[in-house]
Formats: sequence, C-alpha cells, structure tokens
Amino acid sequence: MPMDALTPMELRLRPANGGVRDDAALLQVYIGCHNGPADQPGADGADRGEETQRDRVLRLQHEVQRRETLRHCPRAVPCLVEARGGPVALGTAWQAAGSLWRDERPQSLHLMDLVLLPAWRGLGIGTRVLRRLMAEAAAAERALTVHTLADSDPLQAWYLHLGFAPDGPAEGVRQRLAWRSAAVALALMDRREPPPAPDDALA
Repeated sequence: MPMDALTPMELRLRPANGGVRDDAALLQVYIGCHNGPADQPGADGADRGEETQRDRVLRLQHEVQRRETLRHCPRAVPCLVEARGGPVALGTAWQAAGSLWRDERPQSLHLMDLVLLPAWRGLGIGTRVLRRLMAEAAAAERALTVHTLADSDPLQAWYLHLGFAPDGPAEGVRQRLAWRSAAVALALMDRREPPPAPDDALA
C-alpha cells in the first residue's frame, strides 16, 4: 500500500480568485467531470497533453456556464475543493479534487454545482464539504440551500439524508432544499405570523 494511502486526507475550500491559475484549475475540474472513457489518455491526442476536440467543446461550455451563472447570480463565487494526503493525492501539494459555486444571499448560503473529479469520489469528500458549509451557515444564522431535480434524484436523497428538507413546492422539475440549524429554525418560526386565535379566546 502506498504511504500516501496511510496519510490522513486534508481538505480545504477556497474561493478561486487566483487569476489564470485558478481559472485553469476550474476548467480542468469541469473537463475531468464531463469526460468519458473515450476521452481518457490514448484518445485523440489526450495522451500527448494536447487539447482534444471534446476538450475544446467543454471549454466553451464551461465559459458559457460561468457567464450565465454570474448573469443570474452576480454575487456567486466559484470555489475550488482541494485535497492533500489520502489514497489519491500524489505528494504533499494541494490538488484540485472538485469545485462548487456559492451565492451569499440575505437569508441563506446557496450552494450550486458541487462536483468532484472521478478519482476523488467515494471518499466522503462531498459530505465533509457540505458539513463545513452547514457550520458556516449556522454560524451566520442562515439556511444552507440547494436545488435538485424534483423526482427520483439520487442527489436529492443524499441531501435529505444529511438533514435537508424541501423548502416550498417544486419549481417545475426542480426542488429547492434547505438545511437549517436548530437556532435558525427557531428564529424563522418566531418571525412567522401567529395563527388567528379561536373565537372563544377573544371573549
């Protein structure tokens, strides 16, 4: 067993605001999460480090997604999920394991597009990232929200397992889910209008 497999895996989540270097890391995560077996080394120049035709298409899609995300959510921030140590990491340097978008809203921290590279999946990284965001939202006395597909979505089942709950009716094919700490839930209840008193209580 490699020594790295015995090293505890460290994680960090940081805004990808490091300019060209971070932009390149976000692009590589996007490409790595969308490539299939036909796009692995040995296919169409991929083994020579060349940009394949599929990579070029994915780069354009990535640019469009980024532009549209910022158009609809101007305050959204792309973040890199980085790891070192554990069974996948090579050496001691931080490596991009995935990415996400986060949007700071008045009443919530909204999570968008959490993805992990295939090699980093199944290691509990997604759960650890989500729990960090839960802790951050709880400290700020806000909800943590996310959108999933409304029906039969394995991703939705994962969020529900971690304590999220539907937050309002489905919006077409999408369902908004929210996680709230006990303190946030109580504060939300306190802000709601009390139900009307029964007639016999008005006498």
